[in-house]
Amino acid sequence: MKETNSSNSETLFEYTGRLITTDKQLKGVLYIKGMWKSDILGEEGTFVIVKEEEEEATHLSGLWVGETVPDKALEAFMIPVNPIRWTLSILYNGEDRNVFGSGYFDDSADIPNRPLLFYTLLGTFKDGELSFVKVYEQTNETYGYSIEYTGTIEKDTSEDDTWWLVGTWKNALSGAFGNYRCRSQPPSNSSVTHICICHICHKTILP
Repeated sequence: MKETNSSNSETLFEYTGRLITTDKQLKGVLYIKGMWKSDILGEEGTFVIVKEEEEEATHLSGLWVGETVPDKALEAFMIPVNPIRWTLSILYNGEDRNVFGSGYFDDSADIPNRPLLFYTLLGTFKDGELSFVKVYEQTNETYGYSIEYTGTIEKDTSEDDTWWLVGTWKNALSGAFGNYRCRSQPPSNSSVTHICICHICHKTILP
């Protein structure tokens, strides 16, 4: 993993580690342990991060799956519906920057030599309202592009008490805008990576 400067994509820190699931002392809790280094600082060391327990009183975190839909007024421009696959955390701590996450596109054909295009999500949750911005990693093609999202959190009480993020988005540079909707996926301590998601209900398909 790399931690970069959002303004110029300069690498600040590099992390290499291993996902550990077999530590008996931690009773199955997932954590990542490894090494970090910073060429800028000329330093290196070790790090450990632990998957936090689900606690709705303090945070709402996880994998969010859904889609962004262009407004019907833009139908003539044939803007595609884009999938949402976000890792996103919302902290209930009253601070200014309490919404953060990331995601990626695996079909960024417009950008040479970038089959994967990563982006960050950063914003606020205050008085029941979400406001955050998606910023792509810097390339010549993505320079100046950012997507603004606003919306609310809605609890799905029909089945398994999961959550939805629902709202609107706009791209000021291109003039595009529309709606989005994504659903939090059930928490799991599994390290399985081949997760299948239903396109209609955005729920995990379990065997």
